[in-house]
Amino acid sequence: MIFLTVGTQLPFDRLVSTVDDWSSINPTANVFGQIGPSSYLPHSVDFKKFLVPSEFNSIIKKTDLIVSHAGVGTVLTALQNKIPIIIMPRKYEFKEHRNNHQMATVKRFANIAGVYVADDEKELTQLLHQIGVLKTPSGINDYADDNMIESLRTAIHL
Repeated sequence: MIFLTVGTQLPFDRLVSTVDDWSSINPTANVFGQIGPSSYLPHSVDFKKFLVPSEFNSIIKKTDLIVSHAGVGTVLTALQNKIPIIIMPRKYEFKEHRNNHQMATVKRFANIAGVYVADDEKELTQLLHQIGVLKTPSGINDYADDNMIESLRTAIHL
């Protein structure tokens, strides 16, 4: 299953409509979307505007690919669960966010195995057509690295 998620704070119609368009020409793809306050309502994708945590966790367990805004929490969820993720940043120029901080997020995660960045709708569609070859992330720990913890202890003199 492909899980489309845009978070809960802001609409991201450009992402939702692109995945919906792709899904309409790939009718065998099983896509479910959490579309937040988007004004665009999908025609080919099953969706809910918001999910409670138990629904989100249940969907993650069935997910083979996440398509998302460049939200750090969603990227970390994908990495923790070893699910490939395609992220497309919201852009200030399209009034999708208050600033371009998601550009920094994609830059930070762009070289991590299993994380794929789509700068625009065309790149997103191209990545969706490559689903069969997208690699799974190796995963991350649920806790901070021991060296980081020790550095923090030293910094705060514990």
